[in-house]
Amino acid sequence: MMNRLISSFNLFGLCLTLTLLSLSSHAFEKDFFKRQLTLDFEWERKGRILVPVTVHSFGQQLFLFDSAAGGTTIYQDPARLVGAERLIGKSQKILTSTGMETASLYNIRKLSFGMRSQTYAGLPALREYSQRKEFGVLALDLILWQVYEVSPKENKIHIYKYADHFAKKAEWVQLEKGTMAGNAVFVKLLFNDHLVEAMVDTGASTTILNRAAYEKIARPDEGRAKKYRKITGSASSSVVGQEVLIDVSFHKELGTGVKDHKVLITDLPAFSALGLQDQPMILLGMDLLSSENFVLDMRHSRLFLRRK
Repeated sequence: MMNRLISSFNLFGLCLTLTLLSLSSHAFEKDFFKRQLTLDFEWERKGRILVPVTVHSFGQQLFLFDSAAGGTTIYQDPARLVGAERLIGKSQKILTSTGMETASLYNIRKLSFGMRSQTYAGLPALREYSQRKEFGVLALDLILWQVYEVSPKENKIHIYKYADHFAKKAEWVQLEKGTMAGNAVFVKLLFNDHLVEAMVDTGASTTILNRAAYEKIARPDEGRAKKYRKITGSASSSVVGQEVLIDVSFHKELGTGVKDHKVLITDLPAFSALGLQDQPMILLGMDLLSSENFVLDMRHSRLFLRRK
């Protein structure tokens, strides 16, 4: 009798353990995909995102949220960098929209946002550009968590470790991945009913096409084009180009897309520096991204858009 009671008790204990493990596993799975970090941001006057970053010895500063930046940089403004230790004799070449530039290195030591931080032995400082509200440019490989859900209407960025749960939810649509390689997100979309490849650039206020890309998608009604001048890049002076109207379709599941949208046609020096001056190149800017929530998966070069 006693042996039966012990066996029943052991069986009950085993079932209870398995149940708790199952519940724990389910809770872990739900917690696994929870938001890891949420940042409030503000809009720059040209429609780009500025996020607060704590800079060692300088307090909280605003940085441009730039998905196409090759690395995090600051601006070399003597008024802002008082007391910063410049690493004399050390410099670094940085690719900007105006081409390759020489950046001085400063011992900023640490940048932090939320609960995450990155330590630098030397941070590149580009020459100062007038009327800059931001302290520098924040590249999106700064932290190990490389999935960013941007909510333009809430002025928030939710940062995750993984993006697989977006692929499983019906309200999100993943754009076709591009074939180009690099530290950025490349996608394919329709410009004037032509399938083209574009690099997602949250540091650009305006979508930019080079001449080779425009020749591929040009329509007969080019007469609507005019000269246009606009500051577009994360670290660029005013860019002179040609303004044209095009139709944009992101994905068939997202509806008809955008009709007669203004884009800028110009051959940025950065295209030549990358050896892309003779092939179609498009920078997909915030003008086409900011209408709805979007998710950038930097780890796997994926862009998700939320259905309206």
